[in-house]
Amino acid sequence: MIESGQALPLLAFEFLEQEAENASYALQMKVASTLPENMEKLHDRMKKRLNARGKDLLYVTFHPAKRPFLQYQVDFLHRTVRDFFIDRAVLEGTKARRKTSHFNPALSLCRIMLAFVKTVSYSEEAVNYNEIFLFSDGLMYHAHTIQQAFLNNNEKSDINPQCLLDDKENMFNLLDALDQTNTSHARDMSVHWTNFKESPKGNFREKRQKNFLASAIQARLSLYAKHKIDIDPDRVHEKTGRPLLDYALRPTTVTPFELPTQEGPVGALVEFLLQNGADPNQRIDLYGGKTTWQLFLSVCYGHSLQAEKLSLDEDEVTDTIVAMLLSGADPKVRIDLNGGGRADVLGVALRLALSRAKIERIKSAMKDSKPCQQPGFLESFRSWWWRY
Repeated sequence: MIESGQALPLLAFEFLEQEAENASYALQMKVASTLPENMEKLHDRMKKRLNARGKDLLYVTFHPAKRPFLQYQVDFLHRTVRDFFIDRAVLEGTKARRKTSHFNPALSLCRIMLAFVKTVSYSEEAVNYNEIFLFSDGLMYHAHTIQQAFLNNNEKSDINPQCLLDDKENMFNLLDALDQTNTSHARDMSVHWTNFKESPKGNFREKRQKNFLASAIQARLSLYAKHKIDIDPDRVHEKTGRPLLDYALRPTTVTPFELPTQEGPVGALVEFLLQNGADPNQRIDLYGGKTTWQLFLSVCYGHSLQAEKLSLDEDEVTDTIVAMLLSGADPKVRIDLNGGGRADVLGVALRLALSRAKIERIKSAMKDSKPCQQPGFLESFRSWWWRY
């Protein structure tokens, strides 16, 4: 509950007990698995266990308007209880007292989310896509926690490096299973399941050309995205509609998941995609021929006009602008402003109120910027020939 950050369906604790018997239970579950026939009996049984283990710190509420497996929700009695546990590092102490040598609550939550995904049916006349994305986005959110633990590990950490590697591998497998499961659910539909999510307001059109890798990039899952592209580098160029680089530069998304999301570019993925042939000046038909570079600068400028500009990581924004310029992004590009007029690269940087040192870095990159080398005719023809 501490790691989840929000209320969980009571059935999650049933899944947690299954994990104690078999860590691969979620991967091995069949799609559209049947729910317990009597949720009330499950509620009574699990409530007794929760009271015994949670010492009345947790409580169960009933929501009759929800579907049966979501009607019973578990949360802390007061949010201050969760905050107290976090402040006193109770979670770390609980982990230390476990009999198992390694326990990752984020990984358990990923498994729980996959198990829920496998209970959601697309066969009904009115599919509730909020439920589908509630658990799908939840899995990806907790996968990001696993990723950050792996990336932030250092020699002083008391976590066995092999455990972190195992967690990463398990996370990759769960993400693959998430895509496979939802694809199986939606097997009779003409587009990828990720296209049924509502698009953010603004210039974020998809035209039903989204895929799971794009969603993973929006979820800032850089390790997973790099892993999939390393296996098949052509993914960088095969994506139709919005290029993968555009998702890394503008990862804004809509989600029914209630936990906060991070704004701003996914710097590690921007650099990786540029190194793997992504074109910073690629024109996108969906956006009237605007380039990924122009769209990114427009988003940055837009943030400068809103209160949420404070949520942007100025270092990451600066690093991204510099990386784009050094990879051939047009230093002379201009963007159209909603109120009329135009802004150039330095105009955007000044509007973001970046420090003098950061602006000097951008100026230096503009001087060192080289035109993006496009493949010659013969190379383009070979690429087209082998692709088709």
